[in-house]
Amino acid sequence: MSYLALDIETAGVDPEEHSILEVGAVIDNGDPIEDLPTYQRQIHNDTVIGQRRSLEMASENGLLNSDLPSVKPKHFAASLKGWLVDEGFCDSPFGRDYITVAGKNAATFDIPFLKEQMPHFTDAFCVRARVLDPTTLYYKLQEERPPTLDECLERAGIEEPVDHTALSDALQVVRLIRNAKQQ
Repeated sequence: MSYLALDIETAGVDPEEHSILEVGAVIDNGDPIEDLPTYQRQIHNDTVIGQRRSLEMASENGLLNSDLPSVKPKHFAASLKGWLVDEGFCDSPFGRDYITVAGKNAATFDIPFLKEQMPHFTDAFCVRARVLDPTTLYYKLQEERPPTLDECLERAGIEEPVDHTALSDALQVVRLIRNAKQQ
């Protein structure tokens, strides 16, 4: 089963208020990780609204002054859908495609942000109810909270730095899922 590893970087935690800054996606079709199709776009917001610490982190990570291709929120769904069609993940640029998504906290964070801020996202995509979250694969019962992405990677024995860009984090999700499947 192919799935779409998806990650966003935001200027805060409130999808009704804080801006999406970047979107990264990887189609895991079973090919070697370095050959997987990737999508990375900076979101061109007319005004960026966010929490002070989130904006500082975004600035430190280069998300506010990036050389990445950019897309306005109103064009994002068509941009992502066009890429997915080009890569053979979706059949047609028209209509609504059912997609399986993977991502750390994607069901409770990334997808609600995309539905709230990206016009036509729900017209183009129906995200399946069962979202693959690698956190569940590396969670320990005695813990009070789910592990961070860094903690998941450490538990998986994957020595890759987390730089908190959307594409890098989406690739880490693929690595974590593949690692757990090999166990």
